[in-house]
Amino acid sequence: MKKVVIFLVFAVFLSGLVHAQPQTNYYVYEEDVFVEHKFENVSGLELRLPHDVTSLEVNSEYELEDFENHKVLKIESGEDVNINYLTRSMIGKTSDKNYFISRNYLEKPYNVKLVLPEGAILPEEGILFPEPNSISSDGRSVILRWENHSENQILVDYRFVKETSFILYLIIILLITAFIFYILLPKIIFRKKKIRKGLTKNIFESEKRIIEYLLNKKDNACWTKEISKDLNINKVKLSRKLRKLEQKGLIEKIPHGNENRIKLLKNNK
Repeated sequence: MKKVVIFLVFAVFLSGLVHAQPQTNYYVYEEDVFVEHKFENVSGLELRLPHDVTSLEVNSEYELEDFENHKVLKIESGEDVNINYLTRSMIGKTSDKNYFISRNYLEKPYNVKLVLPEGAILPEEGILFPEPNSISSDGRSVILRWENHSENQILVDYRFVKETSFILYLIIILLITAFIFYILLPKIIFRKKKIRKGLTKNIFESEKRIIEYLLNKKDNACWTKEISKDLNINKVKLSRKLRKLEQKGLIEKIPHGNENRIKLLKNNK
């Protein structure tokens, strides 16, 4: 029984150690890094911060001392302490690459999460130190995690996917689309002219106007009132002409209450 009690006490002690381990999250944007430090319990904490810290937020009483190249944040004691800020000093750029670098100023191991900017990738030949415990993605950004991190620094080299590749693919698609239209459009126009010629052969000019009007309508159909209005033909005269076209098998009248929908019958060209 005594052994069981000792084991449980030891397990609780270890559990407390695990939960007490600090967590630091880095969210990298184009120019800034948003940093989150999370501590479960602190006592006599002195945390070194970059010299260019902005938007500092701390959910506990603290003092901030300024030095020439850095700042030091001091907290006497606190529980569930969160320290958030923005900095640009963790991002470096050269002509062909970007890199993230952070120094380890904590006196004990801690867990780290690094979220790279959207569109950033890890090149095969790039620098990645130390080797992370896991690399994953949320569908937009690459996420790296280190457990029990105790190295002096983290250094990650990353690249952005070049937009020129997307533009090149877009140009190719547009060229292919233009080529297809260049080949098919004359055939479509020729077919339409052929249909118009067949439908308007051996009919009066006024009837030809109605056929050509229907050819330009969606589904080659419309209401009688549309024809009357757009072609300036009164209803009596239009009714007579539609009756003749129907007798010739060129159109079909589809009754809808007091109105007729006129549809062109192209199969009788």
